[in-house]
Amino acid sequence: MRRHPQSLFLLSIALLQSMLAGTLPVSTVHGDDDEVVTQFLDRLGLTDLEIIHLETVIGKDLPSEKRVAMAKKLADLYAAELLNNAGDEQKSADLLRRVQTLVQKAPEADTPSLQVMLLQADYKHAESLVTEWIADPANVEARDEAGRILVRVTPKLNVYQEQLNSQVDTLTDQIDDLEDGGERDAKEKELLRTQAVAGRATYYAGWSNYYLGLTKPQSAGTGFKVARDAFRRFLGIENDSYTDLDAEWLGLESGWRSGALIGLGLAEAAVDNLDATKACFQLLEHASVPLEIQDQASYWYVQGMLNAGKCDEAGSYAKEKIADYAANATKGKVSLCVSLVRATYGDRSETVSPKENQLGILGLEGLARLGERRTVRQLMEKYDIKLPSGGGFFLRWIDARRLLAVAERSKAPDDYRAAVRALTAALAAPDANEQISSAAQCRYELAWCHFQLGEYEEAGRQYGQAVTGLKASDTQTAAQSAWMAFASYQKATKAEPRAATAALEALRTLKSGFPDHPYAKRADYYMERLEQNAASPKETIAKLRRIKSDDPSYLSARYDICLLSHQLWARATNEGKVDASRGLFEAVREYLADASVDVDDSRKLKCCLVAADAALNGPSSDARAATHFLDRATPLTERLPLSHSLVAEYHYRRLQMAGQRDDDEARRTHADWLVQHATGSIYERPALVVAAKAVDEKLKSATEGQKRTLYEEAYAVYARLAEREGNSVEAISSKKNARIATSKLAYYAFQLGQLGEAARHLEKLLTAYPKDKSYLRRAGLAYFHAGNYEQSLPQWRTVLSGVSKNSEEWYEAKYYQLCCLFETDPKTAEKVLRQFRLLHPDLGPSSWKDRFTELVRRKL
Repeated sequence: MRRHPQSLFLLSIALLQSMLAGTLPVSTVHGDDDEVVTQFLDRLGLTDLEIIHLETVIGKDLPSEKRVAMAKKLADLYAAELLNNAGDEQKSADLLRRVQTLVQKAPEADTPSLQVMLLQADYKHAESLVTEWIADPANVEARDEAGRILVRVTPKLNVYQEQLNSQVDTLTDQIDDLEDGGERDAKEKELLRTQAVAGRATYYAGWSNYYLGLTKPQSAGTGFKVARDAFRRFLGIENDSYTDLDAEWLGLESGWRSGALIGLGLAEAAVDNLDATKACFQLLEHASVPLEIQDQASYWYVQGMLNAGKCDEAGSYAKEKIADYAANATKGKVSLCVSLVRATYGDRSETVSPKENQLGILGLEGLARLGERRTVRQLMEKYDIKLPSGGGFFLRWIDARRLLAVAERSKAPDDYRAAVRALTAALAAPDANEQISSAAQCRYELAWCHFQLGEYEEAGRQYGQAVTGLKASDTQTAAQSAWMAFASYQKATKAEPRAATAALEALRTLKSGFPDHPYAKRADYYMERLEQNAASPKETIAKLRRIKSDDPSYLSARYDICLLSHQLWARATNEGKVDASRGLFEAVREYLADASVDVDDSRKLKCCLVAADAALNGPSSDARAATHFLDRATPLTERLPLSHSLVAEYHYRRLQMAGQRDDDEARRTHADWLVQHATGSIYERPALVVAAKAVDEKLKSATEGQKRTLYEEAYAVYARLAEREGNSVEAISSKKNARIATSKLAYYAFQLGQLGEAARHLEKLLTAYPKDKSYLRRAGLAYFHAGNYEQSLPQWRTVLSGVSKNSEEWYEAKYYQLCCLFETDPKTAEKVLRQFRLLHPDLGPSSWKDRFTELVRRKL
């Protein structure tokens, strides 16, 4: 026969009572069986059974006083269970039905704990409405409905949180007066339950008062202060100043406590205590705070300032944050930017002032920096935002991309021309030089527009310029840009055969910049075809020299003569390079003399640089010519974006000249520039070598206080150098420079305490050179200090087998071998240590004796 769970429970209670009758004093059991069972179940933590038991007891005919006590006890258990099962909708619904039954049977059970949990649904509904209104300030219906709920709920929460916190204080005092034992244990459990509900009530009261102040401005005066006091109580803050508070002491690893600190910061902003607000949000930057809340902290700070009507403070803070944004969007960063846009344009009933408009435009700029193009378009369409003329790079680029999208749909030449004008204006913005990757992407899009218009030479030039900036962030697109530069010039050869020179130059750039890319393999084929079809450089130069000065293509012909003269110099033998360089220098001087100020600066710079290349890299350096042409190049570089590949080449030629002159200061200056701005270019590696040597030298004379910063600098440089040289086992095995760079990288990782990273690099070195004593020792130390004794042990064993016995190296390896053994195999370690002490009673040389002595003292 199948029994109902309730029947089984009653049977178990009967058995439990009979058992208790044999274990507890007679007076206790017979005095109140129901209460004894309740206490026993409570002590065992059997909450579900305790609830069923109390539900059964309340159904009995009991004295009024006992019935009320049992009902209140059950109500508090319901409250605790509602708290514990807040995320379980089915169980919460079941508990709420049982709560209603209880309140009908025993109205006295309507305790503060129970009421708080019953108010939870109303509070959360009001919170969701406030969130809707903040997201859409025009949604006044959501604001008003939230206000109506909060007017009803907030006073109750204020009362209940006071009552519950008072109960917590009373229970704490009672526990202090009790001896250890069953009664104290029961009180402590009751205290924990009450504290949990009191904390929740205080938390809800804080946010409820804050939201009430937002939705009902007439309540703001007292509401924000009550909210502040509630959050302070929840967090246990008694001091007026927050600057000395500790994040770990506050327990900010808890989402509830971090959320309360956000609420406190917002409340302080609302009562015009901005220093306190800043202190609150600085605490949220601590590593113990959940990552999601760390990410959202800046958004909440800005939102708090906006809520408090402090738009200037919000704008200043947001501008500082947005300046550092790149294409790594997070929920918090996007929310911050969107909040600025919504705060500016969301309330359609009000006219936006120019000052407010700046705030909204700042938000759009931030989204553009994050790469959130779709979000920008959606917000502009939703609020019908018109971008102001001028502005910074990102604002201009937003508008240009809108026009490019129109052109891509229509394929109309006029639309592409409009996009060209807008993209060109974006690149001309004062801050475009600071946005290397984004400006390169903008230039890539500009090149595409020229390509679509059939302006192939200009397309090739723009694609070529975009390569360096793209390579730092998107190698695939950079290679595509290099290939499109060639493809554009190749198309241009149909109308202008001399463009073949530029096409060949583009292919050489592609091969040198992307040697492992599939495009580089295709480049060989096209280079061979172009060279076969082209006349010899001398013949082409002769033809170009016949073009008259009044011909529209005269300057372009002179430019091509410079490039072809450089080709002749590059192909010449050492004996022939002297004459070839003279011809090149003459061609460049003629071009620079003929080129007016209106001629493209990049072409003039290119000619200066090919001349400098010949002056610096011939059989004998021509320092005078190199200086002349590089000095002519200097003002040209200042008018071009930092991302331009020719600007990087200029600094590389300066670096070469500094090396030939032994000018260490100039060498460091230009190497530092290339390290910072030429990531991914062919000039990065030589610059990194110079930077690496420089930081190594600095460390030789550095004080202890300076070393940490220099270690970080060295690690960053060697990480890039190892990547450029190749950090695979194959590269380390075959290339000395790759081996040195990886070894140095492992060394600096170890010095910075990045032990796992150091060990990972040393493992590669050991795979290539398995018997190298230095790598074995360093790997052993890295694994040991990282606490990875199982990996450390075999390194020391290999060292022991390869060094002279009783040498310094041998004693070091023996010591670490023993230490690792004691962590992995204590019994074997003890035997080995005893044997060592027997064979080496003096415990080694003075440099190791103290450590072995201490090891013997602790372990034997």
